[in-house]
Amino acid sequence: MKVYFYHTQDLQRIDKEWRAGQFPGHFLYGATHLERHGIDVVMHKHKNIQSRAHLMIYVAWRVLTCRQHIDAIYATHWDGLELIIFLRALHLYRHPIILWHHQPIMKADSSLREMLAQVFYRGIDHMFFFSEQLIRESLKSSKAREERMQVVHWGADLDYYDRIMAEHPVAEHKGFISTGKEKRDMPTLIRAFSATGHPLEIYIAYKACGDNYLEILGDLRPSANIHIHFIKGLIPHELAQKVWEAKFVAICCQETNYTVGLTTLVEALAFGMPIIATRNVTFPFNIEKEGVGIIVPYYDSVAWEKAIRYLSTDDEAATRMGQKARQLAERLYNLDTCTAEVAEAIKSVCHKEEKADTQPKAAVETPKAEAKPAAIEVEAKPAAIEVEAKPVVVEEKPAAIEVEAKPAAVEAKPVVVEAKPAITEAKPAIAEKPASSSAPSLADQPIINVEALKYKLSHLSESMQPLARGMKSVAKGIQPATKRMLSHMPSRQQMMAYLPTRDEMSELWSKTRQLCERIIKKVKSEK
Repeated sequence: MKVYFYHTQDLQRIDKEWRAGQFPGHFLYGATHLERHGIDVVMHKHKNIQSRAHLMIYVAWRVLTCRQHIDAIYATHWDGLELIIFLRALHLYRHPIILWHHQPIMKADSSLREMLAQVFYRGIDHMFFFSEQLIRESLKSSKAREERMQVVHWGADLDYYDRIMAEHPVAEHKGFISTGKEKRDMPTLIRAFSATGHPLEIYIAYKACGDNYLEILGDLRPSANIHIHFIKGLIPHELAQKVWEAKFVAICCQETNYTVGLTTLVEALAFGMPIIATRNVTFPFNIEKEGVGIIVPYYDSVAWEKAIRYLSTDDEAATRMGQKARQLAERLYNLDTCTAEVAEAIKSVCHKEEKADTQPKAAVETPKAEAKPAAIEVEAKPAAIEVEAKPVVVEEKPAAIEVEAKPAAVEAKPVVVEAKPAITEAKPAIAEKPASSSAPSLADQPIINVEALKYKLSHLSESMQPLARGMKSVAKGIQPATKRMLSHMPSRQQMMAYLPTRDEMSELWSKTRQLCERIIKKVKSEK
């Protein structure tokens, strides 16, 4: 079995650094360990593209022109895969799509976007979530299907962190550390540590998710016990070494509906460090119930002060929390467990897809025969019609009818006249298809069931009518926006950078011709 692995980050760089021991493997969501479970991986070739439209086109091109046989797509996010997912929803792409959904499924702001989202989510065969809370929130939406949703225990690469602890021994762990860049609540954290005076090291990006931390931290004027380090890019290896030198981990976040701070949390578990964290109900476990740290409410600097002083003064409690944190990581939240659960799900989805593909056509077409019996009976049961029509009924029945009809009243004659056209109409149908002593073989059946296709298209057109009406109603308002969009469209040279080269197209057409020739030869040999 083989999967196409898609990641929004630079896969080639991450994979190279992981193999050199310079990158934690859980950032690749189990792709590095799938081989142990009999699943080979084709890595997506990353390209740094800022435009979302350009990214979707590039990703679709890479997936559709993949020269290796794959059984499914495994992705860490749907961002960039939108075109392929829509093709899957319309049954134009045959491989299952399995991905991680980082946030709960929510209702769209507009009815038009909601209709598109209904189609979009039909193209995702299976979704992994970080916690049960995310699934519960998602099930409030009509787009969510519970049978396609699963919680996976995403956890740290323990081998990587064990290597860091062995290669970088620390004589004494000191102070608190705060890492991460997304939705961090810096004002609450700064006020709490300024009041307690305990040392704090902050490693954060200049800007992230709409927050300008350079301005925020500049306005807060942190005290001398707080040291701020601005980082650029993805540097988990350097940050992991800094975290290992500290004694406690602080995760202070803004209120959100997804698992902000989870990466820092699983890293603290791997190092066996006590944690103070903002109460995030979307975390996969309760920090206090597991005994690995202290939870404080959102935006409550006083609660943070109490938690900081408690951990700093009670060494026994801090040691106990650290031990439980490491035990929790070894028992459940680690890369090996995550990979095993992902591999099992991928195999299950692919098995269902193969089973559906190998089902006999007759079984699939049964409901269609009920919906349109007249059209399908002629094609599906030609032998039965001919067997009933073949006996010499036309020669015997007139004689029998005439003998019985002579003494009959005048009213019976129209019955005879009506019966004859019915027999006469059946003759052309019998004459069109030659008699056969046996049912047609699978090779003689048409490749495309035209009647079934017409039936599907008619239902598709009916279901698309509300969308068409919605598009028509907003067409007038779209014209100014369309003009502005066209004015910002990239140049021909920029577009050419994302299109296939002439050599790639020549190779693709050459392989297509070879495939067509092989099909024609096979068809001729069977005839």
